[in-house]
Amino acid sequence: MTRDDRWPSQAVDEDSAACPLPGTARSRTGQREARVSALPRYRRIMERIRARIAEGTYPVGGVLPAETELCAEFAVSRYTMREALRLLVEQGMLSRRQKAGTVVVSRHPRAAYVQSIGTVEELFQHSVDTHLTVIDRREVPAPPAPVPPDDQGPWHRIDGLRRTQAEGAPFCFNRSFIPGRLAGLALERPGSFGPFYAMLAERAEEPIEQVVQEITAGLMPEEVWSSLGLPPDTIGMCVHRRYLSRVGVLIASFNWYEASRFVYRMELERSRGPAAGPGRGGPTGAG
Repeated sequence: MTRDDRWPSQAVDEDSAACPLPGTARSRTGQREARVSALPRYRRIMERIRARIAEGTYPVGGVLPAETELCAEFAVSRYTMREALRLLVEQGMLSRRQKAGTVVVSRHPRAAYVQSIGTVEELFQHSVDTHLTVIDRREVPAPPAPVPPDDQGPWHRIDGLRRTQAEGAPFCFNRSFIPGRLAGLALERPGSFGPFYAMLAERAEEPIEQVVQEITAGLMPEEVWSSLGLPPDTIGMCVHRRYLSRVGVLIASFNWYEASRFVYRMELERSRGPAAGPGRGGPTGAG
């Protein structure tokens, strides 16, 4: 480990640093500090930020200081800081949001994958922040319901496993369907890619105008639980999304997660102003 991977050494008052008795609080604290100091730098930064979140310095719902400020405070590169923040996102404590910054969503780590959605842009960020590895491609006559069929030839189906790290354990089985008019573009992609919808929208010159999402729960199909390395009869949650352009469906995806390890978080704000009202974007009286 290089010197740059260690925190700068600090002066020690030898009178106050007498050897503590084994098993005492000071001994345990010293052991923990020794373990932390042996970690890579990004892990030590992660521990520091996680402690601040736990003690309320960075409260739930609040926004972390800008990445440049954190880099200056800890005297590290943006790459190192992003690795530290990525670990906290992976632990379900932080959520990266376009234009809003990095938001605290939990004071304690969660043994689950947390997806926090507030805007369409944040929905798109999910694909940017994770890795999708393709495991199968094939042509199919048509996608399953509720995807509307078209008459432009067979659909192209792509199966993949999504991970928070390129070499990490998969947390999601993804099955995407691309309509016949765009199947040629689907074949251009390599075996591993991120936001596929963005490439399709750009190459086909069909900007995404709407995203329809439906969530269901039930037993995972065998091909899903076996691909994720889970036992049979695993309960899963399937998030289905259809990305729509003016022409029609751009891509439709079915994303399976282990139900006990997935948290879906959404924030909604009530519309304000004279335009709000029944039929105009405001409350309708439905409970």
